[in-house]
Amino acid sequence: MDEAGELDKVVVDHGWRYTWLGNDPYVFDERTEYLARISPIVLGGLGTATSAGPLGEVLRNLAETASDGGEAATAEAAGDGVTVRLRLLGVRVNVRCAYQECADEIAAFYSASHVPEQASSPEVIVWCETRGAGRYLFRSRPDDHAGTPLDGVSVQTLRSPVQPWTSSLPPIPPLGSWPFKDRFAALHAAAVRLASGECILIAGDRGSGKTTAALALAERLKANVLCDETAFVHCRTNVVESFPHAVGVWRDGRKVRVPITDVCSRIGTEPASISRLVFLRRSAGGRARVSRLTKPQTLRFLLDQHRDSGASIGDAMQTMLNLAERCDASVVDYSVTTDFIDALCELAGDPRPNT
Repeated sequence: MDEAGELDKVVVDHGWRYTWLGNDPYVFDERTEYLARISPIVLGGLGTATSAGPLGEVLRNLAETASDGGEAATAEAAGDGVTVRLRLLGVRVNVRCAYQECADEIAAFYSASHVPEQASSPEVIVWCETRGAGRYLFRSRPDDHAGTPLDGVSVQTLRSPVQPWTSSLPPIPPLGSWPFKDRFAALHAAAVRLASGECILIAGDRGSGKTTAALALAERLKANVLCDETAFVHCRTNVVESFPHAVGVWRDGRKVRVPITDVCSRIGTEPASISRLVFLRRSAGGRARVSRLTKPQTLRFLLDQHRDSGASIGDAMQTMLNLAERCDASVVDYSVTTDFIDALCELAGDPRPNT
């Protein structure tokens, strides 16, 4: 394990947090509310500190070791492995991979979510012992897999031991555990933020054109893509988090996953407030038709697109009720892709035909 990776694990083991403010590292122990600005040498020493307990006590022990003639310890590389450092749904998540191939696949899937190596401590560490990144790292397993460990995958959060991942929800990010659990209502939807600041949620069944719509709006209206497949809305609000990841595009007659950064240069990284809902629905023949939805109709459409994200059904329902009440909503029935893109642009305030 590299030096930074060892330090990350020790900090998470103790339940501490660290961050760099300019050139100065700060460590915070939330249990004792102890905040300390410390030297990089001592920060490295925390990586090999054997004493458990409050941050202040550990720092005193390190100082006593140095005053006795010894040098403050520095973290050492231990074993093989690669760390992929991510910011997912506003949370620092470090993924420790035993194999480079697995790390490369995870990095490609979340190509827009990498963070600087020493920006701050992770709140979650995911351990992957598999050679490659299986699909269930990013997608939910069937419900009957709940309680069964996911092969080669373990998760650790602040002050918790490393534990096998047994939830049917995906471990990257680990939606079924702190600090993700009970925070978000998930919808099968894309989200884009327009140059005006308006955020549009584009929902629909699989294959309805959500990704195509999001990428088209990014190119044509200079919108920022926040997500293209699953929208995570903070419970009881209309605030959607940025969650960009690999997208499915058609190449040589088949759909393949490619890093979103390969096909889109306008990716939003900050949350936004949803003000408009658009539901895509394929229909036979005719030009695209846009129909306004009543609030009860909007709720029914939202219920169809709800996905489990670790929140209670009560919180998820209240979130969807809130969206139905506060957002303008329309359904676009279409058969030709260019038609529904024109219709979306018109809803967004740009009536120009696609040329």
